[in-house]
Amino acid sequence: MSYNAIPHDSLQQVDPVPLPDPLEGSQPSEGDTFDESSSGGASWISAVINLLNTIVGAGILAMPFAMKQNGILLGSLLILLSGSAAASGLYLQGLCSSFLPRGKASFFAVAQITYPSLSVVFDLAIAVKCFGVGVSYLIIIEDLMPQISDFFGYSGVFQSRLFWLTIAMAISGPLSFLRKLDSLKYTSLVALLSVGYLIVLVAVRFFIEPLPPTSDINFVYPQSFSSVLSVLPVLIFGFTCHQNMFSAVNELGGKRTESVFVTIVASSIYPAAAMYLLVGIVGYLTFGSSVGGNVIAMYPYSLSTIVGRLAIVVLVLFSYPLQAHPCRASVANVVHWVISRVRSDNGSYYFATLEREEPELEVVSQYSVRSVHVSHLSLGMHLGVTLVIIIFSFITASKVTSLEVMLAFVGSTGSTAISFILPGLFGYALLKKLVLTGSAPDFNRKFYGSDEPSERSSYLSKSRVIKNLAFVLFVLGVCLMVLCLGINLWLRW
Repeated sequence: MSYNAIPHDSLQQVDPVPLPDPLEGSQPSEGDTFDESSSGGASWISAVINLLNTIVGAGILAMPFAMKQNGILLGSLLILLSGSAAASGLYLQGLCSSFLPRGKASFFAVAQITYPSLSVVFDLAIAVKCFGVGVSYLIIIEDLMPQISDFFGYSGVFQSRLFWLTIAMAISGPLSFLRKLDSLKYTSLVALLSVGYLIVLVAVRFFIEPLPPTSDINFVYPQSFSSVLSVLPVLIFGFTCHQNMFSAVNELGGKRTESVFVTIVASSIYPAAAMYLLVGIVGYLTFGSSVGGNVIAMYPYSLSTIVGRLAIVVLVLFSYPLQAHPCRASVANVVHWVISRVRSDNGSYYFATLEREEPELEVVSQYSVRSVHVSHLSLGMHLGVTLVIIIFSFITASKVTSLEVMLAFVGSTGSTAISFILPGLFGYALLKKLVLTGSAPDFNRKFYGSDEPSERSSYLSKSRVIKNLAFVLFVLGVCLMVLCLGINLWLRW
């Protein structure tokens, strides 16, 4: 969600208004009814394709290494637990969207009705995380394309990392300017087909490559406690798609109830977990203790493995725009927040639509009075912010060459924040107010799909349980961030 500031001298003063219940954000205002055909027309399948492609990126290459560090038993368990925790965060994001007018959900909007003073901090965290993931994709392309060129006998400029980085940005850069995630569903489908080839390659090579002795395989015991913590951020990183969840929800057509969210989340997370388990276990059994952080680089040169490398290039090439999309939204929110601080008066911030007229949304928190008029990002801001992201991605990828370091620190900080901390914090804050209120018919209709008097008690009890689980997810995220960041800093410095 993005805004464009109006010059302060063109505004009229607005008297303070009483603080309404934040749950009123779930009630339809004029022009914002529960018409299921309004605001978005993407199918849940389109949402699953884009979320699944966001999940299955660079992380799949490191799964065999994670198995080596953890042992197959613990490694498999941690993959399933990481996926389940990530699924909980996505579920809570769907729940949070029910407190907002249809099509207006974002981390910024939820922050405005929970912790408005921290909304800019949350957006900064999201922007940094998405930027870091996008850069990691570009690093993979820089690593693999010279190898592919060498196999086909091309030398000179074709061995230059900078050359292939430029080519990558020339392809993924224009795709990053698209406004809707739904527009990327076909490129996401191509990327997922590339993942399918990688899985087949790893499985087939398992039967071709000479296997290491069983004594070289950790079936049960991890190498050490520090090794477990050092690769845990990679597992967390591997399931992070939360930056695109709100956009996917906003673009959905039809009903957006709990059952729809559960279908989308389960269809995104658990197929990814199955892919991670297969590649992780089979890749580790193939190479044993010699397996590195990028399994595709372990295979000897052959046509099949070169095609596998090319498949990974296609995967990350078409995944980069899926990181630029939420990064742009968060950067724009930060920019508009700075502008609003300069041009604000009496605590009211004003933003206007430059592209088209649509009903205004007033987001009011119990902590402060803040009028926010929702708009689409202007063309100039859209182009400018996207271009800045692309340029800085290019510069960073040309300077940083270690994929392992990038994944470890992005996973420790940005992924834990966006996957666990923010969904847990927001879900707890909103449900705490709902539970205290004791009755929320509009929320019940929007999220649970009905508000029958006979079911209200069970809905309230369920909301109370979800509230407590949201708090657990928040605490888990904070602990994981501290532990994983600390151990990675200790191991590297």
